[in-house]
Amino acid sequence: MIPEKPFGDNHDLSPLEFLARGWGLPCVDLESYEISDGILRRLPARVSIRERCVPMLDNPRRTVLVVDDASRIPVLELRRDEFGIPRGKPLEFALTSSEGLTETLLRRLEIPDL
Repeated sequence: MIPEKPFGDNHDLSPLEFLARGWGLPCVDLESYEISDGILRRLPARVSIRERCVPMLDNPRRTVLVVDDASRIPVLELRRDEFGIPRGKPLEFALTSSEGLTETLLRRLEIPDL
């Protein structure tokens, strides 16, 4: 017998929201939310493209990186020094679609590095 709600209360979620919830991550729609050039510039373009992540928030209290593949988070956490994120500073992640991240990475290529 198939349960009445096989996915629990997640039936109204988009596939991206469903995945984000499963990973315990916030979901960001980069196709409609534009990250400022100043924040994007905090991570060199070559690093963002190679690692498929972009900074969404970077302040003295925490850094939030947006990814399209949550399985890469452990690797990104290990590379935090390469990103210039100090060990004591909280590093958090948010999930977005591959399309949204690709659009943002293409825009990042047009912004000169610091």
